[in-house]
Amino acid sequence: MPVATLSGAAKVRLRNTMVAGLRAYLGLALRTQRWSFDIHPEARKLLLGLDGQTAIIAFWHELLPLAPALWWWALPQNPALHLNVLISRNRDGRFIADIVGGWGIQGIAGSSDRKGKNKGGMAAYREMLRLLRGGQLVSITPDGPQGPRHTVKGGVLRLARQSGEQIVPMGMMCAGFRLKTWDRMVFPLPFGRGIYIADAPLDVSDMVEDEGSETLRKTLIDVADQAVRRRRRTFADMSWVFLTELAAPVLTFTNRRRVRRGKEIEERVRERMGFPSVTRPQGRVIWIHAASVGETLSVVPLIEECLKQSDASVLITTGTVTSSEIVARRFNTSRVIHQFVPLDVGRWVGRFLDVWLPECLVLTESEIWPGMVLSCQERGISVAVVNGRLSERAAKGWSRLPGVARTVFGRLAWIAARSMEDEERFRAMGAKDVFCAGDLKMSSPALEINDELRQRIEHSVGSRSVLLAASTHEGEESLLAEAADILRHEFPDFLLVIVPRHPHRGAAIARQIGNAPRLSENQYPQMSDSVWVADTLGDLGTLFSVFHLVFVGNSLMPEGSGGGHNPFEPAKSGCAVVTGPRMQNFVAACALLAPELGLVANATDLAGWVSEMLRNPEAAASCGERLQKKSSAFQDLPADLARRILTMAGR
Repeated sequence: MPVATLSGAAKVRLRNTMVAGLRAYLGLALRTQRWSFDIHPEARKLLLGLDGQTAIIAFWHELLPLAPALWWWALPQNPALHLNVLISRNRDGRFIADIVGGWGIQGIAGSSDRKGKNKGGMAAYREMLRLLRGGQLVSITPDGPQGPRHTVKGGVLRLARQSGEQIVPMGMMCAGFRLKTWDRMVFPLPFGRGIYIADAPLDVSDMVEDEGSETLRKTLIDVADQAVRRRRRTFADMSWVFLTELAAPVLTFTNRRRVRRGKEIEERVRERMGFPSVTRPQGRVIWIHAASVGETLSVVPLIEECLKQSDASVLITTGTVTSSEIVARRFNTSRVIHQFVPLDVGRWVGRFLDVWLPECLVLTESEIWPGMVLSCQERGISVAVVNGRLSERAAKGWSRLPGVARTVFGRLAWIAARSMEDEERFRAMGAKDVFCAGDLKMSSPALEINDELRQRIEHSVGSRSVLLAASTHEGEESLLAEAADILRHEFPDFLLVIVPRHPHRGAAIARQIGNAPRLSENQYPQMSDSVWVADTLGDLGTLFSVFHLVFVGNSLMPEGSGGGHNPFEPAKSGCAVVTGPRMQNFVAACALLAPELGLVANATDLAGWVSEMLRNPEAAASCGERLQKKSSAFQDLPADLARRILTMAGR
């Protein structure tokens, strides 16, 4: 039966059925999309109505069917939110209003109907002003209801000026097709992938109308184009996800093997697959990832500043047992949670993110994993890098896959590079917002001292001539022993103190060097002992306070290996410091500490440097004082980076 012949009641029933059917379909299509939200931090505050803030949300008319997904993202984060959308007064507009009204989105009927009558533009304008002043969000399509397409009309600018509110430009796209309408409206399909992008809020109060219209038009076109480009995973993304999924069974087996070797904690090994071992705290969570010991120590002041400047909790992930012990010892607060980082398998990282819901992710140095960055982007979690390090060798590796590099580095919100050389390499990889902030390891305070242990060591060692070899790696101990043999010809009481980077190696080192006493066994050196193995964790600060000649390990390694460790740690304690030639991971640090920082090429050179320092204690002390002064630079860096992180997290 033709619609025209239906009774009034039948028409109402038909219309209601159509509204319910289309609402059900759109709900299915939009809710089954895998949405990612890339929301500018300042826009996030406005979209969530934080602290009573409000805004005008602007997007093209063609994207109107996708708008409810934004509401479903925002409402759980602030149940007090109210969203209003300006729609046409005609039949189509009322139809749309009835559909979205079922989801709590209120329509404001304002434009003319198709016959040009019943004009309600001024009434709608006054209503929007009232709503904005009452703390509610108002959404407008600047080219609606009838075009021209992608043309900004003046009403949105006048509303922004009179209300004093900013405009949040939105772009969005998902799986779907375009209708043959004037605006080529996007009609969503279920079970696809979608993205929302919110650019920085626009303040048009000081712009003339033409300037404001053109600025908004260009911004809306840009964010809409970004959404189209970024909706689909790139070939590189799909390849990485596929390969890591294939590797997942092998990685599971490897985790179990690492447990047997003492490199994983058995009861926490499932954290590597994204399963939490503790309950997420209430409120905001900032995720900071530090791979191992050095990175963990470097972010301690940064974490402290984040706790000081906000009420957020900090989730810190690491990759080693030793670094997890450092976190446990340094932070005695429920606001710092440690988990082992999930391996870079898509579903493992996704599980981790869905549990912890971090506001942002802060990576440290060179820990940039493609799958982790992709998973964060798909959930609208901004990713930044602090103490960014990209060695020449790593840059060459990335450059072999330029498309992958541009994709991964282009997704990072910002990078605080450690040096100018690192900054240039990151830019060459396609990173957008890169700046040289300096080395966080320069800003760390001197390591903690255990007074009881210090007194015990001083009593045991007395006035002997000592070299402390800090953070040594396998292969270096034999070279150090060779240097010690040379030195004993001149200094018969000479004692070599070895602090292995990985304490579990202590027993093997002690056996290698004549069954030397070990601190982990509560053994202290006697006068007959020429080597002492301090194979404990967290005692370097105490050792630096007692022994003032320090060799920094992982620097006398064979060609192509090594990389060094943080020379600022002993320098901050006023020690005279020497390293081997393999310090490629700390080029900027070595340059800053030169010429006081000693450099040796082999065991004979090391023995010569130690001999000179022992024969001239005043010169050694003066060298230590100058190193201590130089290493005290960049004390404000953690606070500055914490402010930037909290801004990214929406404070």
